[in-house]
Amino acid sequence: MQPHLGSPLVTAGVRDCVEIAIRRLAERGARLVPVSFAEPQQVSKILMTVLLPEASLVHEQIYALRPGGYAQGTRSQIEAGFKVKGVDYVRAQRQRAELTTVIEALFESVDVLLSPSVSFVAPAEDPALEGEGGDAEGLSSGLANVTGHPAISIPCGLSDGLPVGLQLMGRFGRDPELFAAAAAIEHVLGFSARPAI
Repeated sequence: MQPHLGSPLVTAGVRDCVEIAIRRLAERGARLVPVSFAEPQQVSKILMTVLLPEASLVHEQIYALRPGGYAQGTRSQIEAGFKVKGVDYVRAQRQRAELTTVIEALFESVDVLLSPSVSFVAPAEDPALEGEGGDAEGLSSGLANVTGHPAISIPCGLSDGLPVGLQLMGRFGRDPELFAAAAAIEHVLGFSARPAI
């Protein structure tokens, strides 16, 4: 289990659904092991230091022609990306490589890393990207985005009538094993028999 579940950014409804899923897995014989690595805020900082300038480069020409064509939040992110220093970008890439090595090593003792997919249920409007204590939206997905490890989200319950996801991360080159683990967990949690819509 990733340390993200204890974050204050995870809403109570999401935490409850994930904890129930964890208990059900344990009851069926899953061995659940807490793991430790970089703090979520550190992962978020690495991600944003890499992501923002790369996204700004993608949008550079269109932004130069029509900066007003972007929504305020998107425009702010593009502008922030232009301000990231080269040394900070290079440092973040080094930290990214180090974190990737740490995460891959965890798979010597665990099959998958488990966490909430997102720390909140679907909001009525776009949430702020960064909040008190870190990045609420990318709390779990940010790790896979930084390291490049395969990740999958499966349903694990409802909070206020809205779906809560359980994210599973696997080791490099083992996507079929990750899919098999996700299918097995869905079966335990009772989601494998859902009819197609």
